[in-house]
Amino acid sequence: DLSEARDHYRTAGTYGAITTISLRIGDALLDTGQFWEAIHWYQEARNDNHTQYSPTLGGFALRGMGNAYARMGDYLQALDYQYQSIPEFKKEQRLDCVGASWGNIGLLYVEMGSVQEAIPFFHRALDAAKQQEDGDNQEENLVNLGDAYLRLGQPARAMDYLHRALLLARGTTYPLMTSTGLRLMGVAENRL
Repeated sequence: DLSEARDHYRTAGTYGAITTISLRIGDALLDTGQFWEAIHWYQEARNDNHTQYSPTLGGFALRGMGNAYARMGDYLQALDYQYQSIPEFKKEQRLDCVGASWGNIGLLYVEMGSVQEAIPFFHRALDAAKQQEDGDNQEENLVNLGDAYLRLGQPARAMDYLHRALLLARGTTYPLMTSTGLRLMGVAENRL
């Protein structure tokens, strides 16, 4: 039982483990569509994290809350939590996590219909992925940029990003993103 595990670690004074357990419970609830319960556990993770503070774990809790609000369609609240996560991740130089938050912010702007505002965040996320030599996230952000330019009615520009994503796909492990990129390339080709 996860509650017993949390109590055990709290008694032992292992607060990093307690925070991690709370985060995992939140993630599991988010995955099963139990959004309010997930938010509760992400908040628990934030509360647990105050004893032995870890900026990265705090950032994960904030980003998790943002993801839950996004799934419920409350994009403004989701943006707020995604933005709050970035300084936390920066405190421990977690560029991979900062990049993921920037990508999430870009996706939220797309969902809100503010595609032009999303583009700088996808570029920031892409730059972070390049610095980390993370091909999967480079591919994802190139596809996101291609999608954004396609939505803006710029198929030639979209095709450039999508072609770059396809070139990266040979060395990545993200088949869903590769198939999304290929689908978008077909749409862009039809609009040229």
